[in-house]
Amino acid sequence: MIKSNGTLFFLFLVVFQFLMTGLFLSVRHLLPEAILLSPVFLMVWMVVMFLLPLAIWLGIKKERLSLHMPNAHLGAVNTLLVLGISFFLIPFMALIASVTTLFTPNVAADFMEQTQAHSLWLMLLAVAVAPAVVEEVVFRGYIQSQYLNWPFWCVAVMNGFLFGLIHMNFSQFFYAFFMGVIFAYMVHLTRSIWAGILSHFFLNAVNVVMFRVLSWAADQRAEADVLYESVEITPVDTVISVGIIALIFAPFLVLLWYRFVAYNRRRFGGAGDCS
Repeated sequence: MIKSNGTLFFLFLVVFQFLMTGLFLSVRHLLPEAILLSPVFLMVWMVVMFLLPLAIWLGIKKERLSLHMPNAHLGAVNTLLVLGISFFLIPFMALIASVTTLFTPNVAADFMEQTQAHSLWLMLLAVAVAPAVVEEVVFRGYIQSQYLNWPFWCVAVMNGFLFGLIHMNFSQFFYAFFMGVIFAYMVHLTRSIWAGILSHFFLNAVNVVMFRVLSWAADQRAEADVLYESVEITPVDTVISVGIIALIFAPFLVLLWYRFVAYNRRRFGGAGDCS
């Protein structure tokens, strides 16, 4: 049985990222802003900050990454269930983000605003594809595999907590924590890392597309304001509106999650336990 050294690896990851961030800040002034905000740089940075320390750690431990990847076939039914659950999770993610925005700037939204000049497809690669693959391999792959002797609800909470911490800012911590717990259960129940990758990609991709659509709508409204007075929408209004949508979506989310759990318990002979 694999020893529970996920926390040790996480500490190694944090130290590695701290050192790399310090190195980056020391040379940041040498790089043009256009490069720093380019999708290609973001993808390279993701690999350096997550996959490189994992590769170094596995080299030190003399282990293969494949030993830590849940690799069961996801299948068509699970694919549809994961996508359906992810869709009904959207207002809950938006609710968490809108509540935290009441207390702190939305770092993710600020970043998306700064990168609007890049094409949608490049941003989907940088913000949806790369994080989905890299972060799932590290967190729901390697780290999650290190706690085999824990009750799984503890593993999921630990995984979500560490995933929230690695984002290193208050505005992203809470919805990253929530996402981490959901992804952990998806991978655990399906025994497939692809469940986490698919859901992670879908949620991030929807955020990218929705931000572009909302930005376009805001521009259109700004032009129309020449003809009529605009109605100001406050952050509290947003929380209330998104909260109502989340309540409407909740029964569908619960139903799909129940079907998801039941299907995978039957698939693996009752072994896909949530406890």
